[in-house]
Amino acid sequence: MKPTRRSFFTKASAALALPLATGAFSQAPVAAADDVTSVRRLQQALAREINGATGHAAELFAGGTLPLALAGVIGLQPMDFGEHDFIEIAADGRTARATFRCAVESHIPIAAEGTLIDMARAQGEGFTRSKAYRILDMVYVRARGTWKIDVLSMHEV
Repeated sequence: MKPTRRSFFTKASAALALPLATGAFSQAPVAAADDVTSVRRLQQALAREINGATGHAAELFAGGTLPLALAGVIGLQPMDFGEHDFIEIAADGRTARATFRCAVESHIPIAAEGTLIDMARAQGEGFTRSKAYRILDMVYVRARGTWKIDVLSMHEV
């Protein structure tokens, strides 16, 4: 007798139902998945705040201030559709570590002095714009049930 698709589904459903019947599942994997989703949403919120220049990005950090790594950054765009993202929740559920690949757009004032630079600044220019691919390394802490960014650093891909 040749196996059919129906017999496969019957056997597969029985195998999948076994852990439910024996109580083998716990809430720990569900809580960890929720934490991973929360950390990813916090990273997305940071990108939205920076891209929109709302001035509320500092509220996402545990210290209430933006780190020096974000000085002059005006844009964060995720890369690779999150394929290379890494999120790890600590066993105690109070800290997390994540690595995200992003395109970072910077807007940095020209350090030189002179008449042309002064004229450019008077017209709202005098900046250099650059876009580079970076890796964001972030450490998160849970404060009063809410995830906050504790440490953020950037380095080249």
